[in-house]
Amino acid sequence: MTFTIIVGDGTEYGVLESFVEQDHPANVKLMKRLPKEDYDTMVGACDIGLIFLDHRFTIPNFPSRLLAYMQAKLPVLAATDPNTDIGKVIVDGGFGWWCESNSEEDFKELIKEAINADTRSMGEIGYKYLQNNYTVECGYEIIQKRLK
Repeated sequence: MTFTIIVGDGTEYGVLESFVEQDHPANVKLMKRLPKEDYDTMVGACDIGLIFLDHRFTIPNFPSRLLAYMQAKLPVLAATDPNTDIGKVIVDGGFGWWCESNSEEDFKELIKEAINADTRSMGEIGYKYLQNNYTVECGYEIIQKRLK
C-alpha cells in the first residue's frame, strides 16, 4: 500500500481537509506546514516528490520544493499550469513526469508510469541535474554572462 503525505496550505487545502476528515483514508496524512528541518527529514523518507499547481495560473511559477526533491534524490511527478516551465525542466532533465493539472486522464497515466519506473536512478539523475544547473556557481555564471 502506498502512503501519501501532503504538506502545505495552498488554495485547495480546505478541499483536502474536508476529504480527510470525512473519509478518514488510512494511507493519507495532511499537514499545513512543517519546520524546515522536519520537512527535509520527511522528504528524505519519500519515494516520489509531488508538485501541483492550479491549471488556471497565468504567471510562471517555479516552486522551490523542486530543489528539495532533487537534493533528496527523488523523482518528481508534477501536474501544473502550462505557463510554468517546471514540467519541461523535469521531463527534459529525465527525472520525472509532467502533465497539465486539468487533465485527470493524463495524470492517471503518469501515476502508472511512476509506479513502474526505476525511481532510484531517476532520483540520481535529478540530483545530478541539480548539481549541474542550480548551484550557487551556476547562478553566478548565468549572471556574469548576462552582465557582459
